[in-house]
Amino acid sequence: MSMLDVTKFGVIADPAIDNTQAIRKCLLKYKNLYFPPGIYKITGVLPIADNQTISGAGPQTIFQPHYIAPNPFEGVFVAKCMYDNLPIGSQTQGFKNITLQNFTVDIFTHHANPKLPGNLPNYAYSNGCFWFYPPAQSSPANFTSLITNPARRNQSLILSNIRVIGGPYFYSTDYTDRFGRGANGNWNLNMCAIDGVQIRNCYFQGSGRDTINAKLCNDITIENCIIKDSEDDAIVIGGGVEFNIFYNPFASIGSNTALYLADSTSTTLQASNAIIRNNSISQCSANGIKLFRQHNAVITCNIFEDINCSAIIFQDGDTDNIIIQSNICTNIGNYANSVLNLPTTTRYPFIRLIDATAHHKRLNMSNNVISTASRLIENSAQCALQSVVIANNILYGKTENNPIVLGGNITTQCLSIGNLS
Repeated sequence: MSMLDVTKFGVIADPAIDNTQAIRKCLLKYKNLYFPPGIYKITGVLPIADNQTISGAGPQTIFQPHYIAPNPFEGVFVAKCMYDNLPIGSQTQGFKNITLQNFTVDIFTHHANPKLPGNLPNYAYSNGCFWFYPPAQSSPANFTSLITNPARRNQSLILSNIRVIGGPYFYSTDYTDRFGRGANGNWNLNMCAIDGVQIRNCYFQGSGRDTINAKLCNDITIENCIIKDSEDDAIVIGGGVEFNIFYNPFASIGSNTALYLADSTSTTLQASNAIIRNNSISQCSANGIKLFRQHNAVITCNIFEDINCSAIIFQDGDTDNIIIQSNICTNIGNYANSVLNLPTTTRYPFIRLIDATAHHKRLNMSNNVISTASRLIENSAQCALQSVVIANNILYGKTENNPIVLGGNITTQCLSIGNLS
């Protein structure tokens, strides 16, 4: 692949020079762009087109957003139909084949101290480093046509060896974005209706909302990515099918969950077919993994450590065919919440079911080793259970007499075989 060196076409790697317009010209004219080492100051979104590759020289290639009053911008790299009167793709067709690789996005430098509300002007707000939405998307909640009209879906997104440093985190009641939301942070990666997403070998540190938010995306692989200091959920997957989450260390998750698998907020499409394995999830101020209407998930060979609530929580809605096996878990329900400053001495179970109206079928929990949780599993909401297998788990240091509490609403026999405590 032949790459165009942007510094030969008016782009200057100098933190004092605004490169926004020069980079936009290159993006609108050429497909494969190379950014040599240096700092590139930008003050507006950079539109990505079909079949486009943006490549840097590694961590030394740094895009540095500056937010200029009174025009906050949502995102650094965006791929949508129209954005601030910039032509970005077709009015009716989704994008195809975008690759971003080998560079750093440094949001932190020009956000002063992002964890001290009031230090920042109200306009200093970005709604994501990367925003990949379908064409003519009037609202993030308007998903119906994305299911019924495949032409509006996006195809193939690759992020590789990307570093994102310090997304903003602060509160402002004086500014709302163009969807009417109050400003309280950002997503590092916000995407919707993409078939084929590969995110590999990336580093995400600091996010005011979810680090990665994927709505109605299919065939997602997130592998070998470090995700830390996320103020909300680290990864949210809302609707879609086929998710592979492998070999990712999660750490210091602020007010919610490392991984949230959910249905779409505006459709009846549940998330399904997930494999979550060989991840390290630590220092979560709420739960490790949250399931919401999830069908067909395998959660295996993960390490959970220092989780403030439960390692795995069944939040709302029905689930079917969930396999939780061969995980190692230590220190559940006793991790001091350093972000919210709410230390706790309450112990929680390894798995907790909390929706009284839910019906959970085919739940298999086996060969897990858990230390210092209150129980293996607790059905505190007395929800319906069918075909549950609990076998060969080891529990050390439980704080409740009964390690398994399934409640009274069980429609098929539950098996508890060979558990040790």
